[in-house]
Amino acid sequence: MNRPRLPCLLVIFLGAAVPALEAQSLRATRYGGEPGAFVRHTDRPAFHPQGGLTIEAWVWREDATRCETVLAKDFNDSWWLGFCPRLRFYQGQGVFVDATRDVPSRQWCHVAVTSGAGGEVRFYIDGDLAGIGQLPAPFASDESPLTLGAEVNGAFRLHGHLDEVRLW
Repeated sequence: MNRPRLPCLLVIFLGAAVPALEAQSLRATRYGGEPGAFVRHTDRPAFHPQGGLTIEAWVWREDATRCETVLAKDFNDSWWLGFCPRLRFYQGQGVFVDATRDVPSRQWCHVAVTSGAGGEVRFYIDGDLAGIGQLPAPFASDESPLTLGAEVNGAFRLHGHLDEVRLW
């Protein structure tokens, strides 16, 4: 019997893994930027977006001048969402687009990026459109794990908090 293929939705909810330093971060996971202080999902290496993807997260950055990872598959060979210092989406091999607005430090912001089958990338900050760009399609297939708060090799470590990270 053939079953219809349903879109894949991976929702990652982050709880308070360490005591929060500030009232606004009581339920979020804090990333202090230390080596090894990130989440690696090794059970999801086969996730390959077909026709595009959407990523969204609540972020609280300590310093808005740093290059930091929100969620990534592989910076060099697949895709990466983070800040450098603006919200940036990489599609591997040095190909990327940036948002046109900054995400401020030391306050909660909701960020999102959508990337469609035709390569159009849209950024949203607190629900407002924050830039449109174009990347080549399709995404590269890569067997790297999903990571939160740093690149798979530990680079671009986040100094701040993440909450309600979603990928589909």
